[in-house]
Amino acid sequence: MLLFRLLLVFFIFETDAIRHFSKKLYRTIVTGKLTCKYRPRGAYTLLVMEGSPSFENGQILFERHLQYGFDILAIASTYSYKKPKMFVKIIHSCNNNIYSKQKVFIEGINQTFIKRVKSYRLLRHQAKFNLGNTELSNYPGLYLSRYMKRRASE
Repeated sequence: MLLFRLLLVFFIFETDAIRHFSKKLYRTIVTGKLTCKYRPRGAYTLLVMEGSPSFENGQILFERHLQYGFDILAIASTYSYKKPKMFVKIIHSCNNNIYSKQKVFIEGINQTFIKRVKSYRLLRHQAKFNLGNTELSNYPGLYLSRYMKRRASE
């Protein structure tokens, strides 16, 4: 009988400890509207990433090819032990040169917009990280090149 009680107590504490040390689901929502005065019908790539801004070290949580002038609604989620660092990466070619290389626009997501979500409350209201109505030609960016991974900005 004593052995049964010890096993029962061990089982209860073991399952409770597993629950506290398991990975939790974190989610962020990104909204906004991106425009380009030089190429109003062009397209860009929107990425929501976790970790490092480089493709080798960062993990892509959300990737979408979108057209300028339309509203964005990006929902990205990941499992992590602690609150992850996320950022928005936009790859575009919005400038006045027709033969331009692609540029990168990176903005970090504030930690207040990254929320822990319970699996049974996925549709709960959450504050959105708003990029606003952004004109991409006004911002200098990093150039993307096939031969050089990173060059100086404009």
